[in-house]
Amino acid sequence: MKIGIIVHSKSGNTYSVIEGIQEKLVQRGHDVKIERIQTEGEENLNEVDPTKIHLGTIPDVSQYDGVILAAPVRAFSISPILGAYLTHISSLENKKVACLVTQFLPFPQMGGKRAINQIKQACKSKGAIIAGTAIVNWTHPKREAKIVSAIEIISKLFG
Repeated sequence: MKIGIIVHSKSGNTYSVIEGIQEKLVQRGHDVKIERIQTEGEENLNEVDPTKIHLGTIPDVSQYDGVILAAPVRAFSISPILGAYLTHISSLENKKVACLVTQFLPFPQMGGKRAINQIKQACKSKGAIIAGTAIVNWTHPKREAKIVSAIEIISKLFG
């Protein structure tokens, strides 16, 4: 299966998790490409309105059979960069989509679950088939175990 991992990662935390997912998917025989979502110019961490964010890169998901969307949680919500990206893509019709978020706070109910639901809703509105989700809480005492679990959960969704 041809899988695109579309990621926004400012600190590198989210990117480090998706590298593990990519490795596991390649081991399972998939063709996997990581594509970064980036803004034009310097990213403004205070901007939360996706309509005011100008993307420098807008990865084309039409070439993929499956898509993994990955981003950090910002202000208890979807990353505005990923939000802006999702407004730019026209369709995820019948694409298998998995969602991963990373967050600084230690528990999923502190924004992770809300961000996942926002991503799922945006993807469903574009025709996606949501295969599954994962949340990594960066300050959770068992962070490493959560990372391993997220890698396993997401990679198994694609067979």
